[in-house]
Amino acid sequence: MLQPQWAGSDGLARATPLGVPTTAAGVDGLIGMPGVEDIDIVFDVTSAVAHIANAERLAGYGNKLSRRRG
Repeated sequence: MLQPQWAGSDGLARATPLGVPTTAAGVDGLIGMPGVEDIDIVFDVTSAVAHIANAERLAGYGNKLSRRRG
């Protein structure tokens, strides 16, 4: 199984001891997390096409999706 290149990222590693929930599994991983409906803003660092699909998938959870260029 291939792992995303960001799975071992410094940002994810720094967030863990701070108690910040993270996932390297994309929108599927986020949707599978407990409390996903309590997340106000999701930062999406993908292509514009992927951002549209991600926004549609997250729309039912009440999240605001913010696109950030990577």
